Amino acid sequence: MLEFEEETLRMLISGTVALLVVLLILRIKYQIKKMIKNEIYNNFPSIKHAIEDFAIRIDFLKTKVDDLERRIVELRKRKTEVAGGKEEGG
Repeated sequence: MLEFEEETLRMLISGTVALLVVLLILRIKYQIKKMIKNEIYNNFPSIKHAIEDFAIRIDFLKTKVDDLERRIVELRKRKTEVAGGKEEGG
């Protein structure tokens, strides 16, 4: 019975150590990615400006899409009004 408890304890300790090693590796990997991202962003301002310009362009295009959608709705209303007028007059 004592051997079983020692074996179980060893397995628990081994599993805990393995889990800690995996967590350490993941943390190091995350820190490296973060460090690389910060270096690229800080050392290449053109990328920074490109990202900001891209966001501005997306906002502009969203506004244009909204305008076009409103225009389409207006044109559809006119089309139904004209079609309705022809039926009444015809």
